[in-house]
Amino acid sequence: ALQRELGAAQAQAAAELLARTSLEQERDSVTSEAGAARADAEGLREGAAALRTELERAAADAERARELISALRAELATVRALAARAEAARELVVALRAELARTEAAASADATKL
Repeated sequence: ALQRELGAAQAQAAAELLARTSLEQERDSVTSEAGAARADAEGLREGAAALRTELERAAADAERARELISALRAELATVRALAARAEAARELVVALRAELARTEAAASADATKL
């Protein structure tokens, strides 16, 4: 009977040791996974910060582009106004040449009469 009790106690101790070892391995695994999750979270935070920085740069670039477009539109309006003035000047030159030709013809006709 004593031998059986000793065998049962040894089996119980072995089962408890196995359970404790299994729990320790599980704890180590969970601790390792938690460390990996923390590292992943830190990487995600750093990635998010980098994305925020890039978004801020992109927003600043977009604002500069809007300002440049606005300035270019104003410049285009100036160029169009100058082109319209140049066309009006060309039309005036044509009209003045025609008037000069009529005046010269009239003067020539008057000179012939004299």
